Amino acid sequence: MPPRLFKNRTSCTGYLIIFLASVVLQAINYFLPVYFQGVKGASPLLSGVYFLPFALAIIPFGGLAGAFMSKTGRYRPVHWAGFALSAVGVGLFSTLTQHSSTGNWVGFQILASGGSGLVFTATLSSTLAALPESDVAVATGTYSFVRSFGLVWGVTVASIALNGQVNARLDAVSDPAVRSLLRDGGAYTFVREGSSRIATLSEPTRGQVLDVYVEALRVIWLVCVACSCLGFFITFLEKYIEPRKSHTSEFGLARDGPAKSQVMEG
Repeated sequence: MPPRLFKNRTSCTGYLIIFLASVVLQAINYFLPVYFQGVKGASPLLSGVYFLPFALAIIPFGGLAGAFMSKTGRYRPVHWAGFALSAVGVGLFSTLTQHSSTGNWVGFQILASGGSGLVFTATLSSTLAALPESDVAVATGTYSFVRSFGLVWGVTVASIALNGQVNARLDAVSDPAVRSLLRDGGAYTFVREGSSRIATLSEPTRGQVLDVYVEALRVIWLVCVACSCLGFFITFLEKYIEPRKSHTSEFGLARDGPAKSQVMEG
């Protein structure tokens, strides 16, 4: 990753934006199913079905972002709208409990997914806009690395938040055997091994465990809200750069002498 890529304010901002958006996306990918299986009592298969609104809504919103940018050449409004939707959608996740209706968690997923679709579609273009064409290849590779780095941190930060919050709230669980199963990272495994484990718990232990999961997940969603809000404000650092109407690129290797440049209009 050449340091020059990060000396340009707009391209550097683009890398920060995709990093934060990736953190939020991956936290949702990993821990919304925990809500479905641990709190709503869904099986792994049914949890995947419940997750479809998020997985599918990202596609049309990405298409809208692409159409808007093709017509106007502007990417900052897309980033603003994307992070705003993401903050609202993930913020509403924090209100989900075992009693939440289907309409709630479906609608909230669509909002959060729409935000991710807008941001992810618009960010590569904004990152490359301020860079010379000679840097497009390395800048795109760096973009992919930063995005992957953000995905890793999304799981890491959310896992730390979940484990820390569960450990802090275990005193509310009356059964010592269940407390030992949930402690120090066991909460995620406890759910992934089968939602039926929670369903078979006797009261009041079952209700206590559900409350622990709801409160721990709420902290994860609030962390994601903070990332989305930070991304929203970071977009103000971007400059509007007129999209290229033409570009000059080198194609292939010249057999006799240096490669020739061709100008393409469009």
